[in-house]
Amino acid sequence: MAANVNRQVGFKPIRHISGSPWNGAVRTYLGAAGDSTATYIGDIVMHNSLSGAAGTTVYGVNCEGLPTATRTTGTTDGQANVGVVVGISPDQNNLTLRHRAASTNRLLYVCVDPTVVYECQEDADTTPITSAMIGSCFGILTTAGSTVTGMSSMIVNSTDIASTSTLPLKLVAMSTRVDNTLSTGTTDKTKFEFILNTGWFMPNSVGTA
Repeated sequence: MAANVNRQVGFKPIRHISGSPWNGAVRTYLGAAGDSTATYIGDIVMHNSLSGAAGTTVYGVNCEGLPTATRTTGTTDGQANVGVVVGISPDQNNLTLRHRAASTNRLLYVCVDPTVVYECQEDADTTPITSAMIGSCFGILTTAGSTVTGMSSMIVNSTDIASTSTLPLKLVAMSTRVDNTLSTGTTDKTKFEFILNTGWFMPNSVGTA
């Protein structure tokens, strides 16, 4: 059988852990001009301590007091993660941009429900994920996304695995579809289903200092 297609698009909401379909519900965050890191659809984002300043508007929306989010920097910031970007408002100065460019004000539409299951690809660069790892926790590789498609390039770090509660992802299952099989080597890039294992909206999460 041919190797799985290597298609990095970050994290994609597919359903709730109960099996019910994800209904597209999101919360709106401000990707603030003070944030020098670009943001892409499919990125996991974390809570930023700032909020929208008085007089800040994006695409006609008053952003005063709106919470801000920034692209997660990886495993160590898991407790601050709020969810996954599923949409970005148009850039008022460049309508061709599909991502949020660094240091610009944009609205981020973020799936924050902690019961949502996401599909994401593994890196499989050294040791691929196996079926015996279901229920294990994993870290994230935060490669920058594509400025052409606007999609994230975040993938799951297959070697950053443990039972520890501090890692940001928990493996639920392999994605079941005809173009996806378990990896047999480092050229295969299997898609798996994950839930956020740590995050700002988790019932027992810590507050932001």
